Amino acid sequence: MTFLRAAAFSIVALVIAAPALAGGDDHPQARAPIWQGFHFGAHGGFGTASAGDGLELQGGVGGAHVGYLFQLGRGVFGIEADASATTMEKAGSASYGGFTVDARVGVDMLASIRLVGGFDLGSARVFGTVGAAYTSGSVSASASGWGYSASASEAFTASGPVFGGGVEFRTSPRIALRAEVLHYAFSEITMAGTTAKADLSATVGRFGVTMRAQ
Repeated sequence: MTFLRAAAFSIVALVIAAPALAGGDDHPQARAPIWQGFHFGAHGGFGTASAGDGLELQGGVGGAHVGYLFQLGRGVFGIEADASATTMEKAGSASYGGFTVDARVGVDMLASIRLVGGFDLGSARVFGTVGAAYTSGSVSASASGWGYSASASEAFTASGPVFGGGVEFRTSPRIALRAEVLHYAFSEITMAGTTAKADLSATVGRFGVTMRAQ
Protein backbone atom coordinates (compact mmCIF):
# COMPACT_ATOMS: atom_id res chain seq x y z
CA MET A 1 0.00 0.00 0.00
CA THR A 2 2.83 2.43 0.81
CA PHE A 3 4.37 2.05 -2.66
CA LEU A 4 1.02 2.55 -4.41
CA ARG A 5 0.27 5.67 -2.37
CA ALA A 6 3.70 7.10 -3.15
CA ALA A 7 3.14 6.40 -6.84
CA ALA A 8 -0.26 8.08 -6.68
CA PHE A 9 1.17 11.22 -5.05
CA SER A 10 3.95 11.33 -7.67
CA ILE A 11 1.46 11.14 -10.53
CA VAL A 12 -0.74 13.86 -9.01
CA ALA A 13 2.31 16.11 -8.64
CA LEU A 14 3.24 15.46 -12.27
CA VAL A 15 -0.28 16.33 -13.46
CA ILE A 16 -0.21 19.60 -11.48
CA ALA A 17 3.23 20.50 -12.84
CA ALA A 18 2.39 19.55 -16.43
CA PRO A 19 1.51 23.05 -17.71
CA ALA A 20 4.87 24.38 -16.54
CA LEU A 21 6.70 21.42 -18.06
CA ALA A 22 4.87 21.95 -21.33
CA GLY A 23 5.89 25.59 -21.52
CA GLY A 24 4.01 28.36 -23.28
CA ASP A 25 1.64 27.77 -26.18
CA ASP A 26 0.85 30.95 -28.10
CA HIS A 27 -1.36 29.15 -30.63
CA PRO A 28 -3.31 26.44 -28.80
CA GLN A 29 -5.64 25.80 -31.74
CA ALA A 30 -2.71 25.12 -34.08
CA ARG A 31 -1.47 22.04 -32.24
CA ALA A 32 -2.15 18.72 -33.98
CA PRO A 33 -4.68 16.71 -31.93
CA ILE A 34 -2.39 13.68 -31.65
CA TRP A 35 -4.30 12.20 -28.69
CA GLN A 36 -7.80 12.76 -30.01
CA GLY A 37 -10.03 9.87 -30.98
CA PHE A 38 -11.29 6.46 -29.96
CA HIS A 39 -8.88 4.16 -28.12
CA PHE A 40 -8.86 0.69 -26.58
CA GLY A 41 -6.28 -1.45 -24.83
CA ALA A 42 -5.29 -3.93 -22.14
CA HIS A 43 -3.71 -3.49 -18.71
CA GLY A 44 -2.32 -5.49 -15.82
CA GLY A 45 -0.86 -4.81 -12.41
CA PHE A 46 -1.18 -5.31 -8.68
CA GLY A 47 -3.70 -4.17 -6.11
CA THR A 48 -4.41 -4.08 -2.41
CA ALA A 49 -7.77 -3.76 -0.67
CA SER A 50 -8.92 -3.06 2.86
CA ALA A 51 -12.17 -4.63 4.04
CA GLY A 52 -12.24 -3.10 7.51
CA ASP A 53 -11.24 -4.50 10.91
CA GLY A 54 -7.64 -4.68 9.70
CA LEU A 55 -8.46 -7.17 6.92
CA GLU A 56 -6.02 -6.60 4.04
CA LEU A 57 -6.33 -8.27 0.64
CA GLN A 58 -3.82 -8.29 -2.21
CA GLY A 59 -3.37 -9.82 -5.64
CA GLY A 60 -3.04 -9.31 -9.37
CA VAL A 61 -5.25 -7.27 -11.68
CA GLY A 62 -5.79 -7.63 -15.42
CA GLY A 63 -8.35 -6.34 -17.89
CA ALA A 64 -9.25 -3.98 -20.72
CA HIS A 65 -10.11 -0.31 -21.19
CA VAL A 66 -11.86 1.73 -23.88
CA GLY A 67 -12.56 5.43 -24.30
CA TYR A 68 -12.62 8.58 -26.39
CA LEU A 69 -10.43 11.67 -26.01
CA PHE A 70 -10.81 15.23 -27.27
CA GLN A 71 -7.87 17.60 -27.61
CA LEU A 72 -7.90 21.39 -27.55
CA GLY A 73 -4.41 22.85 -27.67
CA ARG A 74 -2.48 21.12 -24.90
CA GLY A 75 -5.63 20.11 -23.05
CA VAL A 76 -6.72 16.48 -23.45
CA PHE A 77 -10.02 15.35 -21.95
CA GLY A 78 -12.62 12.66 -22.45
CA ILE A 79 -14.20 9.55 -21.00
CA GLU A 80 -12.92 6.04 -20.32
CA ALA A 81 -14.43 2.77 -19.09
CA ASP A 82 -12.55 -0.27 -17.86
CA ALA A 83 -13.12 -3.72 -16.40
CA SER A 84 -10.58 -5.93 -14.62
CA ALA A 85 -10.53 -9.40 -13.15
CA THR A 86 -8.59 -9.60 -9.87
CA THR A 87 -7.07 -12.20 -7.60
CA MET A 88 -7.12 -9.94 -4.54
CA GLU A 89 -8.01 -12.12 -1.58
CA LYS A 90 -7.30 -13.04 2.02
CA ALA A 91 -7.59 -16.65 3.14
CA GLY A 92 -6.96 -18.24 6.50
CA SER A 93 -7.36 -21.43 8.45
CA ALA A 94 -7.63 -22.23 12.14
CA SER A 95 -7.86 -25.49 14.07
CA TYR A 96 -9.47 -26.10 17.44
CA GLY A 97 -8.98 -29.56 18.96
CA GLY A 98 -9.35 -31.43 15.68
CA PHE A 99 -11.98 -29.03 14.30
CA THR A 100 -10.78 -26.93 11.33
CA VAL A 101 -12.29 -23.72 9.99
CA ASP A 102 -11.22 -22.23 6.62
CA ALA A 103 -12.32 -18.78 5.46
CA ARG A 104 -11.74 -16.60 2.40
CA VAL A 105 -12.65 -13.05 1.35
CA GLY A 106 -12.01 -12.14 -2.28
CA VAL A 107 -12.52 -9.26 -4.70
CA ASP A 108 -13.15 -10.85 -8.10
CA MET A 109 -13.61 -7.87 -10.42
CA LEU A 110 -13.36 -4.09 -10.62
CA ALA A 111 -15.05 -1.86 -13.19
CA SER A 112 -15.40 1.88 -13.63
CA ILE A 113 -16.51 4.67 -15.94
CA ARG A 114 -14.49 7.86 -15.54
CA LEU A 115 -13.92 11.38 -16.81
CA VAL A 116 -10.32 11.98 -17.87
CA GLY A 117 -8.46 15.30 -18.11
CA GLY A 118 -4.81 16.17 -18.60
CA PHE A 119 -2.09 17.75 -20.71
CA ASP A 120 -0.25 16.97 -23.92
CA LEU A 121 3.52 17.04 -23.41
CA GLY A 122 4.35 16.04 -26.97
CA SER A 123 5.23 12.36 -26.99
CA ALA A 124 3.51 11.90 -23.61
CA ARG A 125 0.41 13.00 -21.77
CA VAL A 126 -0.30 13.16 -18.05
CA PHE A 127 -3.84 12.83 -16.78
CA GLY A 128 -6.10 12.76 -13.77
CA THR A 129 -9.36 10.83 -13.65
CA VAL A 130 -12.49 10.58 -11.51
CA GLY A 131 -15.70 8.60 -11.83
CA ALA A 132 -17.92 5.82 -10.53
CA ALA A 133 -16.82 2.25 -9.78
CA TYR A 134 -18.35 -1.17 -9.22
CA THR A 135 -16.92 -4.36 -7.74
CA SER A 136 -18.01 -7.89 -6.98
CA GLY A 137 -16.56 -10.62 -4.80
CA SER A 138 -17.40 -13.31 -2.30
CA VAL A 139 -17.02 -14.45 1.29
CA SER A 140 -16.79 -18.17 1.98
CA ALA A 141 -16.16 -20.44 4.96
CA SER A 142 -16.00 -24.16 5.65
CA ALA A 143 -15.71 -26.24 8.80
CA SER A 144 -14.85 -29.88 9.31
CA GLY A 145 -13.98 -32.25 12.12
CA TRP A 146 -15.47 -34.66 14.63
CA GLY A 147 -17.31 -36.38 11.77
CA TYR A 148 -18.99 -33.12 10.73
CA SER A 149 -18.49 -30.80 7.74
CA ALA A 150 -20.28 -27.73 6.41
CA SER A 151 -19.58 -24.85 4.06
CA ALA A 152 -21.20 -21.57 3.05
CA SER A 153 -20.52 -18.85 0.50
CA GLU A 154 -22.07 -15.45 -0.15
CA ALA A 155 -21.45 -13.10 -3.07
CA PHE A 156 -21.35 -9.33 -2.66
CA THR A 157 -21.33 -6.25 -4.87
CA ALA A 158 -20.28 -2.71 -4.00
CA SER A 159 -20.25 0.73 -5.64
CA GLY A 160 -18.63 4.08 -5.00
CA PRO A 161 -16.27 6.72 -6.39
CA VAL A 162 -12.87 6.13 -7.99
CA PHE A 163 -10.07 8.60 -8.71
CA GLY A 164 -6.46 8.51 -9.79
CA GLY A 165 -3.98 9.55 -12.44
CA GLY A 166 -1.26 8.39 -14.76
CA VAL A 167 1.06 9.04 -17.66
CA GLU A 168 1.01 7.69 -21.21
CA PHE A 169 3.88 7.59 -23.74
CA ARG A 170 3.44 7.33 -27.51
CA THR A 171 5.67 4.68 -29.07
CA SER A 172 4.12 5.13 -32.54
CA PRO A 173 1.29 7.23 -34.03
CA ARG A 174 -1.27 4.61 -32.92
CA ILE A 175 0.27 2.83 -29.93
CA ALA A 176 1.02 4.15 -26.43
CA LEU A 177 2.23 2.67 -23.16
CA ARG A 178 0.71 3.82 -19.87
CA ALA A 179 1.23 3.63 -16.12
CA GLU A 180 -1.53 4.64 -13.72
CA VAL A 181 -2.83 4.36 -10.17
CA LEU A 182 -6.53 4.18 -9.27
CA HIS A 183 -8.07 4.37 -5.80
CA TYR A 184 -11.56 2.95 -5.19
CA ALA A 185 -13.65 4.00 -2.20
CA PHE A 186 -16.78 1.86 -2.09
CA SER A 187 -19.58 3.52 -0.15
CA GLU A 188 -22.33 0.88 -0.44
CA ILE A 189 -22.18 -2.91 -0.36
CA THR A 190 -24.97 -5.39 -1.14
CA MET A 191 -24.90 -8.92 0.31
CA ALA A 192 -27.70 -11.44 0.74
CA GLY A 193 -30.18 -8.92 -0.65
CA THR A 194 -29.29 -6.26 1.91
CA THR A 195 -27.56 -2.96 1.08
CA ALA A 196 -25.53 -1.17 3.73
CA LYS A 197 -22.71 1.32 4.07
CA ALA A 198 -19.40 -0.19 2.99
CA ASP A 199 -15.99 -0.21 4.62
CA LEU A 200 -14.17 -1.40 1.51
CA SER A 201 -11.44 0.38 -0.45
CA ALA A 202 -8.82 -0.66 -2.99
CA THR A 203 -5.74 0.85 -4.61
CA VAL A 204 -4.47 -0.52 -7.91
CA GLY A 205 -1.26 0.22 -9.78
CA ARG A 206 -1.24 -0.97 -13.37
CA PHE A 207 0.63 -0.79 -16.68
CA GLY A 208 -1.06 -1.00 -20.05
CA VAL A 209 -0.88 -0.67 -23.80
CA THR A 210 -3.36 1.45 -25.74
CA MET A 211 -4.16 1.48 -29.45
CA ARG A 212 -5.78 4.45 -31.13
CA ALA A 213 -8.21 4.12 -34.01
CA GLN A 214 -6.59 7.05 -35.85
